[in-house]
Amino acid sequence: LYTTYDILSPMIGIFDSGVGGLTVLTKIRERAPDADIIYFGDTKNAPYGTRPLEELRAFTSSAVELLLSKGARDIVSACNSVSAFTTLSESGLLAQVPLSIIEMTRPTVRALARDFTGEKIVFLATPATIASSIYARGCAESGINATHIAIPELAGAIERGAPRDEIISIVARAVSVLPRDTDVVSLSCTHYPFVQDIFIEEIARAGLAAETFDPADSVAEEVCVGCEKNGNGTARFILSKDSAVFRDTLSRIFVGSPMIEIRDVSV
Repeated sequence: LYTTYDILSPMIGIFDSGVGGLTVLTKIRERAPDADIIYFGDTKNAPYGTRPLEELRAFTSSAVELLLSKGARDIVSACNSVSAFTTLSESGLLAQVPLSIIEMTRPTVRALARDFTGEKIVFLATPATIASSIYARGCAESGINATHIAIPELAGAIERGAPRDEIISIVARAVSVLPRDTDVVSLSCTHYPFVQDIFIEEIARAGLAAETFDPADSVAEEVCVGCEKNGNGTARFILSKDSAVFRDTLSRIFVGSPMIEIRDVSV
């Protein structure tokens, strides 16, 4: 089912439904340029954000097992929609595996509680992320004054490379329901930072003073504290289905980099 790479050193494994996790990978690479990374984009099943939670549980187990089979020893779940399923205690198949799994929500909540104490924070996320209540629980535990708003169609539009006008329309609708007293808008889907400039423009157009927050750097910070950073600086990519949008996005992010390898695998 899976092809095998030569394992040069313990790698950081990253997975997402598609291109979204590349926003996290970019921040990790900025902080840890020598880390060896293997990335799985489940483009066959993207987007995750409108999938039932039980499907997401299965996708998560499959992604982690795939990355382990390729030599990953630290796992980064670069998808908010599956954060509820990325602790060892919640995955019986992985309960005996000695590795760390870093997901998006806990580093995000910690950073927001630290840097925006007492401010009104709105989490924009996929329906699956909102339904899991993982941000709501984290905010309650951290004393964050939070509102949670789902954007059903945005991640999928970004994943398929929708025209900018379509993206603007989706973002504008989301911004239109933001509370007027919003201080911070957390882009709590890893796809959303790709259009952060549109969020900034539409928030200003709506007459709001809120700033946007990209959680990727907070996650990268945690990765660099807890994961293996000393390697050869390699980056390898697996897709469950070929994607022109993924390839184009990757070429723009890593332009001129000779260390990128893409192999498409059916999963």
